[in-house]
Amino acid sequence: MATHITLIHANQFHDPDFADFAAALNRLGIATTVQSVPDQGPTAGLEWLIPTAIIAHLSAGFFNQMGKEVYQAAKEKLAALTANTMKKPRIEPVIYAAGQDVSANNPYSRALSLSADGHQGRRFTLLLPKYTPTQDYTQITHAFLLFLENYHSGLITENAIGYQSSGALDAPVILLHYDPVTQQIAWRDHLPPDIRERLQEERP
Repeated sequence: MATHITLIHANQFHDPDFADFAAALNRLGIATTVQSVPDQGPTAGLEWLIPTAIIAHLSAGFFNQMGKEVYQAAKEKLAALTANTMKKPRIEPVIYAAGQDVSANNPYSRALSLSADGHQGRRFTLLLPKYTPTQDYTQITHAFLLFLENYHSGLITENAIGYQSSGALDAPVILLHYDPVTQQIAWRDHLPPDIRERLQEERP
């Protein structure tokens, strides 16, 4: 059976809740696995594209093969896992740029992200805001799943969230974030604004 949900975590971020989450979904017939990977340590690179310490990844089959009741149950369990994981005190992974720690200026968590298969080998990654008591991670997770449900059913494309192709600079990962104003998922450009503007000017 193909895996529907994969929960990947760095060794130092092991949590018993992960095994409980996988066991509960497997009982529903949703093939779920938990994988541990070596700790990354301090990392250098384009921050938002570097994998977080914990990733919950959804395959296309999760949306194409689930019945309504099973999907709803999985939706609530994923939302609960996201909210509970974000609430737990953790040491955020460190990101360096030009030899300096830039993690403090990043509004998004380096501990957890949600990802999902897209079309043509692409992948969506939802950047989650760092924990504050006012963040509603259940609502954010529900919005992400609604976007994916509509996307995989063919009702919308990447353009619906504002995505703009960068041509040769396209990354295999399309970054997303939750817009609290519209209460919907939106595209988060990985390119600096000046580069994006230059690309638009160079287009015929």
